[in-house]
Amino acid sequence: MEPTGKTLRQRQDEAAGMLGDSLNHPRLCATLGLVEEMGELVKEVMEFEIYRQSEARPKMEDEVADILFSLLEVCSAYGIDLETAYDRKLAKIRSKLPQWQEKYSANLKEMKKKLD
Repeated sequence: MEPTGKTLRQRQDEAAGMLGDSLNHPRLCATLGLVEEMGELVKEVMEFEIYRQSEARPKMEDEVADILFSLLEVCSAYGIDLETAYDRKLAKIRSKLPQWQEKYSANLKEMKKKLD
């Protein structure tokens, strides 16, 4: 499947339009649904990483997509423009990268050798 080139804002609008007024969850339920989807991803990661079940890998992709859809619903429910929020967060992260590099890089490289 080819990339659509849609922005996060367009995807958020698309998800909200698909659900409309009749299928979107109340705010709290949308948030709980996001947590549920995260749990489903964790289950598939465990199946893949711990139990070495190769059929879990494509299921992980489905769960990640479910998480994104649920996240978009939460954002719409709370009036959060995900694209704007994400850009703002990236700017904060960029400012911290040198400090994180110095503080965490060596240990992360060591852990990746052990765990990946």
